[in-house]
Amino acid sequence: MQAVLEPNYIAADQMSRRVARRMVEAGWGRIVNVTTKLDTMNRAHTSPYGASKAALEMATEVWAKEVEGTGLTINIVNPGAGANTPGMADEMRAMSREGPAPRLVEPEEMVAPLLYVVSREAANVNGWRFDANLWNASLPPAQAACQAGRPAGFEMHTQPA
Repeated sequence: MQAVLEPNYIAADQMSRRVARRMVEAGWGRIVNVTTKLDTMNRAHTSPYGASKAALEMATEVWAKEVEGTGLTINIVNPGAGANTPGMADEMRAMSREGPAPRLVEPEEMVAPLLYVVSREAANVNGWRFDANLWNASLPPAQAACQAGRPAGFEMHTQPA
């Protein structure tokens, strides 16, 4: 469990804490976390991986609120679907025996949303998650961001009366 929590949550928490103060003092900075698609976080048999990414998702939402208006922004860029990495590719190949294999997101598809969130153009974009698989590179970056983004964290659902 520790081997999963360390890189997926604890390292991001410690690194963010170490650099955030200097970025706030400078009046500008960008922290970008990498999570996973939301339905991977709560899928059966994904603990502790899914839980560690869910923790990072919620922490990003909280941290973004804490730095609001300081010039530092904290956002998420994630594949939005399975990424074509060795572990995920193996899992998708196994799943494809049961039906058509889903499209895997190539790692380079993360570049356009990443470049946007670290740009000065995104100075007021804070506390958002961007799914690379939804990013339309033929659009201007701000417009692509509108299509591929949503607030970080999880929607609150109320119980029916």
